[in-house]
Amino acid sequence: MSVQPLIPQEAILKTPAAAAHPFAFINRRFRDIQAGILAVSDALMIFTGFMLGFWLRSHSGIAPPGTMPSVRQGLLLVPWLVVIWVLAAPAFDISLYRSGYGWTHLLVKIVQAALLATLVSLVFNQFYGVHQSHLAIIFGWMISLILIGITRYGVHLASAGLRSRGIGVVRVAILGTEPSAADVIDTIKSNPEIGYRVVGVITDSLAARDISGFNAPFLGSADQIRQIVAAHSIDELIVAPVNADRERVLNVLAEFETDAITVRVLSSIIDAVARPVEVGAIGNHRLIAFREHALSGWGGLAKRAIDFIVSLLALVILAPLFAMIAAAIKLSSHGPVFYRQIRIGRDDRPFAMFKFRSMRVDAERDSGAVWATQDDPRRTRVGRILRRLSVDELPQFWNVLIGDMSLVGPRPERPEFVNEFRKRIPRYLRRHKAKAGITGWAQAHGWRGNTPIEKRIECDLWYIANWSLSLDFEIMLKTVKEVLFGRNAY
Repeated sequence: MSVQPLIPQEAILKTPAAAAHPFAFINRRFRDIQAGILAVSDALMIFTGFMLGFWLRSHSGIAPPGTMPSVRQGLLLVPWLVVIWVLAAPAFDISLYRSGYGWTHLLVKIVQAALLATLVSLVFNQFYGVHQSHLAIIFGWMISLILIGITRYGVHLASAGLRSRGIGVVRVAILGTEPSAADVIDTIKSNPEIGYRVVGVITDSLAARDISGFNAPFLGSADQIRQIVAAHSIDELIVAPVNADRERVLNVLAEFETDAITVRVLSSIIDAVARPVEVGAIGNHRLIAFREHALSGWGGLAKRAIDFIVSLLALVILAPLFAMIAAAIKLSSHGPVFYRQIRIGRDDRPFAMFKFRSMRVDAERDSGAVWATQDDPRRTRVGRILRRLSVDELPQFWNVLIGDMSLVGPRPERPEFVNEFRKRIPRYLRRHKAKAGITGWAQAHGWRGNTPIEKRIECDLWYIANWSLSLDFEIMLKTVKEVLFGRNAY
C-alpha cells in the first residue's frame, strides 16, 4: 500500500546538497524520464501492433475477396488510436507511467485504456464514415498488448539494472518516530521496485534507542537535519511526527522551502479514516477533504451490476463442477454437501454464508468457534483438497447473486470473532462499511486464514478508501495467483 502525503511540498531549486551525490539530478528526474520512455514505447507498439493486425487480417483469407480491409484502411484508424491512447492512459491512472506498481495493477490499467481508445476511435471513424474490420481491431489489440508487455518488461529490467548501480534511486530519510513509519520502512525495503532506498532515521534526541523498532540506521538528531541531508545526499524526507506535531511539520517545510528536497508528511489521521482523500482549496487555504465513499452512489450500482452478472454466469458455468464436488463430498463422508454459517456483513448485519462442507459434521462440538489451522485434523479427505484449492468457497457466488456479498470486499467474520475483535482492535467495525467479499485486498496479498487480523484490517480499510472497479479487477487477478501459489489456504 502506498503512503499518501498529508501536505505534498516540492521545491525545485539548486542547492549545494543536491550535487553531493553523483546521480542526484538523474535520481530526481528518473521517474519522469522513465514515464516518457514508456509513453513513447507504448505509442510505437500500438502503431506497430495495429498495422500488423490489419496486415494479418488482409492476408487471412477469411472474408470474400473485395471485402478484406487493407493496410491503407488501417492508417485511417491507427493514428487515432495512438493519439487517444496518450490521452486515455492518464485518465485511467497516472500510475500507468509511474514505477512502484505491480504487473497486475498495470495490466488492468492498460486494458482499460486500450478499451477506451478503441471505443473512441471507432466512434470517430463511424462519424466520418470510415468502416473498419472488427477482426483486424482484435488482432491489433492482441499484438499491441503483447508488444507493450515485452517493451515494458524490457524497461523494467533496464531500470532495475540502473537502480542496482545507484542510478534512479530516491534516497529517503525518516524524520520522527510515528509508529506507522516503521511500516513505511519495511514496505520500501520489501518492494525495491518502488525505487526508494531508506538511508536512515532522524530523531529528536541523540539516543539511537528511540528507533529500536525501526529497520534502519540512526542518522542523528533533528537539530542536525541540514547537515545530515547534505552529508547523506537525501532526496526526500518523510516526516513522521508523533501525535501530529504541527510545529515540527511547519519547521521542516520552512527549513527546506528553497531546497531541491521533496518533503512528505506521514499522517496517522489520514490512515485512521477509511474514506477517499483529496486536497482542495478555499481561497488561499488548502484543505484535506475526506470524500464520500466511492462505493456509494453510481459506483456502488456499477459494482452490484457486475456482481450480479458475474455470479450468475459463474453459477451456470460451474454447475457441472458443483455436481462433481457434491458427489465427492457425499461419497467420502457423512453429512450435508453445503455448510451454512452465520457471518457479519455490511452495516453489522448477519447473513448465512454458504460453503462446500470440508470438515466433519461435529467439527466444533467440543471446541466451539475456532480458526482452522494447517493440517487441521477436523478436515475430511475431500475437504483437504477443497480448502487447498479454495474451491470450498465457490457456493458464495450464490451469496453474491442474492446481494449478501460482493465478489470483492472484506472477508466476513463470524459473530464470535467480531465481538472479540471489536473490543481488542480499534477501527475494526469500519470494515463493515463495505459489503463482504469472496476475496479482498488482504487475501490477494496472502493475508488469509490464520494470519494477523491487524494486517487484514489495515488492508480492508485501505481497500474501502481506495475502491474503484479497476481495483476490483486487479484483486480478482491477484487472487487467482494467490490461490495457485499461495501458502495460507488450509
